[in-house]
Amino acid sequence: SNFGSSFDTQIGFMWEPVSGLRIRGSRGTAYKAPLLFNYVTSGNTVFALFDSDAGVPAGFSHPLWAQGNDAAALSAEESRSFSLGVEFVPQAISGMQIGINYFEIDYSNRIASPGNTSVLIANPDAFAGLVVRNPSVEQVNELIAFVLAGAGFFRIVIDFNDDPNFTPESIELILDIRTRKLSAVRTSGFDATISYETEVGDGS
Repeated sequence: SNFGSSFDTQIGFMWEPVSGLRIRGSRGTAYKAPLLFNYVTSGNTVFALFDSDAGVPAGFSHPLWAQGNDAAALSAEESRSFSLGVEFVPQAISGMQIGINYFEIDYSNRIASPGNTSVLIANPDAFAGLVVRNPSVEQVNELIAFVLAGAGFFRIVIDFNDDPNFTPESIELILDIRTRKLSAVRTSGFDATISYETEVGDGS
């Protein structure tokens, strides 16, 4: 009910201007709402660590990791597709079919998690907003409060040991790897096929 409804169409055609030559095409859209599992925040976790960091000269820093689901950053996944192709069935060669097809697919608002934190550190521009260097105390507290507000499991670890004296000022990097609306995929290309059917004994 968060996303209402969606009207998605799939339109296609096939035209045979002469016997054995077919021109076909299609255009369509698709829609997928987030799964109920994507809204579960009870497993949300925050870790404050002393960990390797390829983005600083020292090679180590104090990052704050956020894991779980960012339910507030979800939206429906959508896609648009287009294809145009030609099929040729030569009359002189029975059983042969030749085809070539061009396709385009635009898949947006994909729900995923960046996964490995090293991927975020190596590509900060691609993950804008999920990698925050030298965050303010307010940014650190906001992320901690969000996890606590979601009734999630909260834990602070420094040097892999519980640290009751943790302070937000010690955090040098925020890495948010919660599942959310994250990415898009745009692809296009050609498919070419040649098939030939012939009889072999009693079969084909």
